[in-house]
Amino acid sequence: MKISMNSPDVTADSPGWMRVLFSCQGDQFTVKDVIEAARWRGDLDKACRELSTAIGCEARAAQLKLEPNEVEIQRLSEEFRYQRDLLTTEETERWLIAHDVTEEEFSDYFLRSYWRRNLPEADRVELDEAAIGGEGFAELLRVELMLSGEFEPLERELSCRAAALHSEGRSKESKAELQAKGVFGEWCSRAEAAYRDVCGRVLTEDSRTRMLAAMRILLTRVVVESVVLKSSAAAREATLCLRNQEMTMDELSQEAGSACARVEIFLGDCDEEYQRRLLCAAPGEVLEQASDDGVVVSRLLDKTEPKIGDEVIRAKVDGRLLDAYLAELASKVITRPSVAENLR
Repeated sequence: MKISMNSPDVTADSPGWMRVLFSCQGDQFTVKDVIEAARWRGDLDKACRELSTAIGCEARAAQLKLEPNEVEIQRLSEEFRYQRDLLTTEETERWLIAHDVTEEEFSDYFLRSYWRRNLPEADRVELDEAAIGGEGFAELLRVELMLSGEFEPLERELSCRAAALHSEGRSKESKAELQAKGVFGEWCSRAEAAYRDVCGRVLTEDSRTRMLAAMRILLTRVVVESVVLKSSAAAREATLCLRNQEMTMDELSQEAGSACARVEIFLGDCDEEYQRRLLCAAPGEVLEQASDDGVVVSRLLDKTEPKIGDEVIRAKVDGRLLDAYLAELASKVITRPSVAENLR
């Protein structure tokens, strides 16, 4: 999917695009660099599809004269602030300024998100390729990436590649020199090759084996089925019945009027106390855990030790190895503006 970074809304005086995020050995990297590099890698396709659907849904809802559920939109806004620990209006305003997002863009984002989630499938439309590459779409994409939380991982990907390129000594020309020639893609290609070389050097079978041993507990998989009960007394009674095999989890679910959920999770995804209890428990054991909705009664169904041959496990191990290596490398060559500078 093609996105034009040269449309009229992306100019040298657009603060949202030209804000410097970090520097690496004399080269400055901006918001535009992050998005352009992600486009070069093909990492924006999903975001563009979702945004084009959201814009189309919003336009279609306006044509049909549909009214949004303001309570739901408010919930989405509050969820956004809660996830980022923005407890006051002032904190939210500072966050928006730091990310070059206006209050109007903030509100529009949630309206688009609402219609993308709630417009009936039969009424959905997407923008055509010409609209996606046209004026306005690139700026909406920048705002979408900032507010959805997808921008930070893209920035991290670029800083890792910049650090790798510097460490490998691959680039005889600076990023600025290549951009002046109109060949930023050449810099991206060199940075990607350097990054791949770093991956090959860091991700050896010996290093994976050592890291797997260190992460064994965190990467242990457990399968748990659970029911949420409203009171501690009801949970204690249910736990006793389950342990004495007087009822099944499905029967408990029907009696309590609460759904029985079955999930497969890693111990590393659990809080420390629950992680400890699951680690010590044997399959079939029943556990209780307090939650915001009541008391969760769970039965441990299965527990599996991690193996490096498992693709998901291998990806997590590789991620930890690369994160550790690249974080140390970046600490030596990457510098970032202060918070005060970002608020200017």
